[in-house]
Amino acid sequence: MKNELILAGDPDLEDLYLCEVVKPADHLTPNPLVKVLRILRYPIQHAIMLPDVVNENVPIEAGTVCRLEGIRDQGLGNSYEKILSLTYAESQRLSAEEYLQRAPPGEAEIVRRHLRGEYGKKRIVIGK
Repeated sequence: MKNELILAGDPDLEDLYLCEVVKPADHLTPNPLVKVLRILRYPIQHAIMLPDVVNENVPIEAGTVCRLEGIRDQGLGNSYEKILSLTYAESQRLSAEEYLQRAPPGEAEIVRRHLRGEYGKKRIVIGK
């Protein structure tokens, strides 16, 4: 039986991941438990409520099992093969480069630091 793949992320941070469903959402937990496989859209690098305030938001690492909100219709349909042909590191680099095209200087510096493997903090996720 093939494992179900979905797109999921944190709407507040605007990130997007290709994930494997570990446990579907139900009436008690509205978000599925997923395993992160690839990143498609880099998280914002500013405060959620104050977009002018630079704030580091680390992407979720590959293999992390956590609860994320399922995101529908990103124009990919169910054709995830191309995404899966990349490594997580390649998908992170591509999503970071796309973010850099529109990022103001302070946010761009954070993303460039991430690309060098330098993170100022860790991402806290719900893992149950």
